[in-house]
Amino acid sequence: MKLETAKLYADLLTTVAAPYCENDRCIIAGSIRRQRPEVHDIELVAIPRQGSATAFWAALLKLGWLPKTKITGQSRYVRLLKNTPDGGLPLDVFCPQRHDWGRILAIRTGPSDYSARLAAKWVKLGYRGTEVGLLIETLCRKNGDKWEPAPNIEPRPERFQTEADFFEFLGLPWVEPSKRF
Repeated sequence: MKLETAKLYADLLTTVAAPYCENDRCIIAGSIRRQRPEVHDIELVAIPRQGSATAFWAALLKLGWLPKTKITGQSRYVRLLKNTPDGGLPLDVFCPQRHDWGRILAIRTGPSDYSARLAAKWVKLGYRGTEVGLLIETLCRKNGDKWEPAPNIEPRPERFQTEADFFEFLGLPWVEPSKRF
């Protein structure tokens, strides 16, 4: 799908979803944010306000997006699909925890090779990505192919209120989304 068409869908999504989200915490990421001429899906990173998760998801469903994964009030990731004249358009919705906003927005802006380099950088610094956010590796254990907080510890993940905070933590300059390759 052409960027201009995908932006129309994205703008409608953010217009409808933003009233149910924390201030400035409803942003389109992925190839649209990077201004790629061709778009294959839409990625929305949002933090619904306390008590507004049900209304947030209902607003997306009212636009004709059909869930492909289960939706709950605690969902961190949901895939939806909308039938369009151009075919099926996937929508991936990511709802990070407040302290992990900057990291998740950066990763979901991509592209995937760029995100992998960011992850390699935090691993080099001795951290692991877990369901609660970035934790120093010594406070984690591997469970299958995922990392999780070690038992009997109070996880205190790193805090990234903005992408700039996240890039600074990694020791990298912030890069405009359109220049991320």
